[in-house]
Amino acid sequence: MTITSLIDVIFLLLLFFMLASTFSKFSEVDVEIAAPGNASSAQPDQTLHTLLVEPGRVVL
Repeated sequence: MTITSLIDVIFLLLLFFMLASTFSKFSEVDVEIAAPGNASSAQPDQTLHTLLVEPGRVVL
C-alpha cells in the first residue's frame, strides 16, 4: 500500500492554507515617537499612531 496520494493531499492542503491566510499582521512594527526636550521629564504619549508603508507612499 502506498501513501503517496495521501502525502500529495496533505501538501496541497498545506499550500492552500498558507496562501489563503493573511500575513499583514506580521508586517506591523510598533514605533515610539520621542518627546522633544528632556527624556526624564517627558510624559508618555497615550495616543496610538499607525504608519502604513507601501511601495511609493507612506501614510501616518
